[in-house]
Amino acid sequence: MKRAAKFMAAVLMLVTMAFSLVACGGSDAAGTYIITEMAGVSVDSLIQQYKEAGLGEVKAEDLSKLILSSDGTFTITAQGESDSKGTYTASGSTVKLTVDGDTAEGTLSDGVLSINMGGIAMKYKKQ
Repeated sequence: MKRAAKFMAAVLMLVTMAFSLVACGGSDAAGTYIITEMAGVSVDSLIQQYKEAGLGEVKAEDLSKLILSSDGTFTITAQGESDSKGTYTASGSTVKLTVDGDTAEGTLSDGVLSINMGGIAMKYKKQ
């Protein structure tokens, strides 16, 4: 009986440790992010430019949305269409997005992910 109790205690400890490791692996980064800045230009300015060009009403989430899933995958949409899918890792404030072997590294601070993709600096805010 004591042996079974020790075994169950060990199993519970392992399960608890496994969940804590999963939590450290990027669960804070997981979520939906909406673009707030692109190439140093605020999204509000870009939206105004769309209006002035007669392209109609546009929302920030229509311009670009980044979804980091808890399973380590992500999707970036631009103008409502899925442009890129890949995987990501998060460690501390560093988030790395990988698509087709190319990796972009960014910094997550106070719910804002700053990342350089394809030579364009972008900022996404967590919703």
